[in-house]
Amino acid sequence: MLANPALLLLAVLVPSVAPAVLCGNAGGVLDETVINEEILKPLNAERSRVVRGKVASLPAGKKMNKIRWSCNLENAAKAALDATTCAKSPQSDVNSAGVYLTHDADNATIKTMMDSMLSNIDVWADANPSPFTSKNNKVASTSASGNADLIRGSMTKIGCAHTDCEDEDEITQRIFYCRTDQPPLKNGNTIYVTPDGGCKTNADCDAIKGEICDTNSGLCEMSSTTVPITSVTTSTTATTTTTPSYPGELPTGQNYECGNNVGMNDELRKRFLDMHNYRRSNLAQGMVQRPSGRYLPQGADMIKLRYNCDLEKDAIEEVRQCPTYKTGNVIYGKNFDSSPSTITSTFRSAVEKAVSNWWKIVRKDNQGPGMKVTFRQKHVGTPIESYTQVKTK
Repeated sequence: MLANPALLLLAVLVPSVAPAVLCGNAGGVLDETVINEEILKPLNAERSRVVRGKVASLPAGKKMNKIRWSCNLENAAKAALDATTCAKSPQSDVNSAGVYLTHDADNATIKTMMDSMLSNIDVWADANPSPFTSKNNKVASTSASGNADLIRGSMTKIGCAHTDCEDEDEITQRIFYCRTDQPPLKNGNTIYVTPDGGCKTNADCDAIKGEICDTNSGLCEMSSTTVPITSVTTSTTATTTTTPSYPGELPTGQNYECGNNVGMNDELRKRFLDMHNYRRSNLAQGMVQRPSGRYLPQGADMIKLRYNCDLEKDAIEEVRQCPTYKTGNVIYGKNFDSSPSTITSTFRSAVEKAVSNWWKIVRKDNQGPGMKVTFRQKHVGTPIESYTQVKTK
């Protein structure tokens, strides 16, 4: 049978130049480029189209705010997704409207999902003969829709998160979920005030709140002297903590499971375990196919993996050095993967790519352990070695 390493060491090399997580100190996970270019930019462009009357079936508006990012709302979206499955929608909040979209993960990025969410506004407005009623220069909802929450004039902030889940057909689905700083729209609520086609001067915006008019978009935005990101308040008391220097950037975020380890977070730990145990379950049930078309035999002693903080500590110390190949002691089984930030732009995508690479080799390598599932000397140092590390008990 296969050799049985004491425990599995999961060590993924993350590129030394990693995207900056905008709300990292507040538990956020999305990087600044994704937030600005793939969420806020298209959202504000859509709101500009709406307020200027460029969307069919929707009247021009008088005042609409340019949306800013909120770390608190990003965390709220993350928390809602923690209790979400492919069969269970994110839990709503009476004080914060939620908008979500589910799509096959293989063809879903933040950009494509945000674009789909926004295009649904046009489709929704066109599909309803009279989606709005206009009274006292206010556009009011007659058929509340999550899409309409994104074009609410009084909305100023948003925060989003995403997660993957396996549906009943064992297909990985991606859920993209956003929370706003306004309550969910109800029948008869004002969506935005009409008409005028957006702001023309600063006088059209709320000077008391520090707003000015962005004449290019027709949206009211906070002046440059106003802090653009809302986040969790933290103490400014100086500390003298010494942090070891290293050439790369490590994950931040919620870190309860292994609180003494700096450089990993609970989301990535869970993703590692879920991906491995899902594949180990398939293997134990005889559902893993070889290049020949035959399936590996069912397993009788496959154990569900648990996370080990001591092994994680060793893995963190190794990736701090940004190695380019697998190094270190040979006491524990060890796998290694690296990729440029142009391919894996987030820590989560790096985790997913690594686990996928380690497991998929069995479907491509004809020199594997064979139907007797025996690891031999000839397999040492070959690609199949990474697979045998993650499949052993």
